[in-house]
Amino acid sequence: MKRLKFTRLDADLRHIIVTKGEELKVIDHYSSYTRIRNRPELIFKGLKKLGLLPLFLEELKELDPESYMEWKDL
Repeated sequence: MKRLKFTRLDADLRHIIVTKGEELKVIDHYSSYTRIRNRPELIFKGLKKLGLLPLFLEELKELDPESYMEWKDL
């Protein structure tokens, strides 16, 4: 979402699709250029509910240490 210059860096998990080729697709990003949300609060809430937040944070730590440091305490 950062790469696409969205101003809203968040989405409900139900709007994120992982393809068979392990690509991510985000649907229904109606307000992604008009609303500002610098932190992925909805994503984290959904991952926590599924018990996947610790795994996600470990991957994030390796792939994007800067975002990890910014978001680890959400």
